[in-house]
Amino acid sequence: MFYLACFLHIATFNARRKDEVSSRRFGLQASNIFVVSAEMHLYQALFYCAKGSRDWLPFFVNQETFDAWSMLKELQTVFLESKPASKYKGSLFWRLAVGRFGFNGRQTWLTFGGDKPQMVDFIKLAAPLLTGIPRLQPHTCRRFYALIFYYRYEDATLQALAFQLDHKDLEAARVYISEALANLGGFRLPIALSAEKARIRDEYLADFPEMADVRHEKFVSKINEILDGSATSGKFGALVLRLASKLSARADYAPLREELRAQKLASELKRKGYDLEPFPHADCMAGSAGRVNAKCFSRQSGTAQKERASPRLCSGCLYSNTVKGHVVNLETLFASLKAKAANEPIEQRQNVRARAHQSRMNDLEEVIALHRQRLEEDCVV
Repeated sequence: MFYLACFLHIATFNARRKDEVSSRRFGLQASNIFVVSAEMHLYQALFYCAKGSRDWLPFFVNQETFDAWSMLKELQTVFLESKPASKYKGSLFWRLAVGRFGFNGRQTWLTFGGDKPQMVDFIKLAAPLLTGIPRLQPHTCRRFYALIFYYRYEDATLQALAFQLDHKDLEAARVYISEALANLGGFRLPIALSAEKARIRDEYLADFPEMADVRHEKFVSKINEILDGSATSGKFGALVLRLASKLSARADYAPLREELRAQKLASELKRKGYDLEPFPHADCMAGSAGRVNAKCFSRQSGTAQKERASPRLCSGCLYSNTVKGHVVNLETLFASLKAKAANEPIEQRQNVRARAHQSRMNDLEEVIALHRQRLEEDCVV
């Protein structure tokens, strides 16, 4: 029950996924929280963002998170002192198995899920007057954070929420807060909005039509670049040229000027469900449709999980379009990662975080070389 309480505190107060808190390899570790100012109760933690950045990123954490981490760390110290030969590995969410004569030295890694009996028992203890015990899933903690943050915090913005959730676009963050009543694991939690907060929320949501117009203009611009023969890397350009070839025989397309052809072609692509979603490493043209041949498509959910987008994954996707500007972004990122790795103390260059960092650098270097080769050949792959 102690571990579950710590898990729920950390996951809820920091909007983290289950594996980002408790997984054996990438969960919260003993060296992952730092004191910025003890007097101000200001702390910073490194969390591994499993789906978006796929890297260890720093986030400010509150006193409750620091206290939970401190207790977990102290408990691990007790385990290690009782069995000096035990090797500490991975996250803090493990314990030594207990035998007839005390700790037996075998590590037991802890997992948390809505179907676990301790989750139901915890809710009974935490809310004894609650009728009808809901099935609380670990991801509920993340959604609960988003609701409380956006609807209760005075200066909350979608941008700040997207950063905390490690979402690459505001639309993904908006999904978490678009309803005043959120379905939390089988029961509905009412979130009362003040009139001022409701007004602010409506202003943010009203911005989306304007953002859609800007995105459409960008989409037309990208189509025009492909038609002009600009060098691109990715397979979407070939798809556009094939569609343009089919339209060339149509009476409503052939007589048009070049810029109008781009608009007509963009409208046709939009009708088929394609749309532009910019990422630092590429432009995703998959739109919102569940395209089964997208590299990020999930058969389990039946949708494209764009939070999984990465330079490596998107480099071979049919709906990805990369130009020279994107490659410059990747090269800048690679230089930053390389400098960061060079500044790491020698004794820390073989730990889990360092190996993940090096793996990301290797992937990035290969992707940059691939895009450079495609662009230098001045062809659409």
